Amino acid sequence: MKLRKIAARAFGVVSIAVATIVGTSGIASAAPAPAAGLWGLNGGQIPVVGQHAWCNGVVDMYFDTDPTRPAHGTITLVSRGMNGADPDWSANPKCKVDFTIIWYDGVFPFHHTVKVPTEFGVEPGETVTTEINPGSGLIYLTAGATYIDTDTWGFVPQYSYPASGYFLIP
Repeated sequence: MKLRKIAARAFGVVSIAVATIVGTSGIASAAPAPAAGLWGLNGGQIPVVGQHAWCNGVVDMYFDTDPTRPAHGTITLVSRGMNGADPDWSANPKCKVDFTIIWYDGVFPFHHTVKVPTEFGVEPGETVTTEINPGSGLIYLTAGATYIDTDTWGFVPQYSYPASGYFLIP
């Protein structure tokens, strides 16, 4: 009988301690932060060849979540600077790339696609941001530039090695 009383008191103390810790670290103190997850081989780096004058460069992809907005995420594409090779590049130093962002639900094998048009110049640090709504839970996220237009199924002169990874969405 004494053992039951000790176990019940210990359980009560532990549950009060857990409730206090969880209650004091609530959503009000949360801020957008990188999503909890695991990037693939190339991290968030996307080497790309664009649509204008053989333009090329590297674009970094960041994926952030905000606990105050569950089931949402923010993708930010940041250019490290683009280069070109033709006289056309000298006349217009802008690299047009249409990124395709795809995420797969971790529970059901359904996927969703968003097309993000970008135009980066020579200077590093140019950014393009887009919001996605993958839902809460585990997702597989991939982003890159493909040579097939997802709207018309036509050829687009661009290509990249995709960045991908698994992430937990609050």
